[in-house]
Amino acid sequence: MTRIGRTPRQRGFIYMALVVFFGIFAIFAASAMITGGMLQRNNAEDELLFVGAEFRNAIKSYYEASPDKPRYPPGLVDLISDPRFPAATRRHLRQIYPDPLTGRPAWGTVAAPGGGIMGVYSLSPAKAVKLFGFPPEFKSFEGKGRISEWVFTYVAPEIPLVPPAVAATPAVPAAPATPPAAAASGPGTDPGPAPTAPPTAPAAPQPASPTPTPEEQALLKQLDELLKQAKQAQQP
Repeated sequence: MTRIGRTPRQRGFIYMALVVFFGIFAIFAASAMITGGMLQRNNAEDELLFVGAEFRNAIKSYYEASPDKPRYPPGLVDLISDPRFPAATRRHLRQIYPDPLTGRPAWGTVAAPGGGIMGVYSLSPAKAVKLFGFPPEFKSFEGKGRISEWVFTYVAPEIPLVPPAVAATPAVPAAPATPPAAAASGPGTDPGPAPTAPPTAPAAPQPASPTPTPEEQALLKQLDELLKQAKQAQQP
C-alpha cells in the first residue's frame, strides 16, 4: 500500500491556519489580561474611596468630640485611641487601613490651620482610571489625573460673623440758603436788577449726511435688483 503524503500547498495552508489561530488566541488572551487588570484597578479605586471616607469621618468625630475647644487630631494614631479620654478607650477609627493602591498603611496627611491633621491622601503616583461618576461628597475629585490628588479632608464649619444692625438716622433737611444780595438789603433798600443767567453756548451743527457717489448709487441699485431676484426665486 502506498502512502499518499501532503502536497506543499496543503502543508502551507495548515501552517497559515495555525498562525491565524495562535494570533487570534494571543489577542483574546491579551484582551482578557487588560480587562482583568482594569477591573482590579477599578476595585482598588472604589476601596480607596471607602477607606478615605472612613478617615474623613474619623477626623470629624475626633474634632466634634473635643471636651473643651474643638481641635484636629495630632496624628492618625490618635484616631484609634483618643488620649483625651484616659478613663475609657475612645475609638474614632477601627484601624489604620492600608492604602489599596500601595498595600501599605502609609498615608500622606494634610496639616490643619491650627495644628494637627485635617485629611489624608494616597501616596501612589499612579494615574487615576476613574475620572467621573463620583458620589456627591467626592464631586471635587472629577477630572483629577492622579490618585494622589484625591484628598479626603474634613473642613470644620465656620461660624459666620454677622455685624449688628445699625439704625438708620433720619436726615435733617437743610435750611434754604439766603442769597447774599437779599441778606444785605434791608427795608427800603433797592435790591437792584436781578442777575441775568449766563448765555448758553450755541448747539454744535449736525454733520450733513454724505451724498453717495455715482459708483455707490450703481452698486446700491445692483444690490436692490439681486434682493428682488432672490425674493422672486423663493416664491412658489
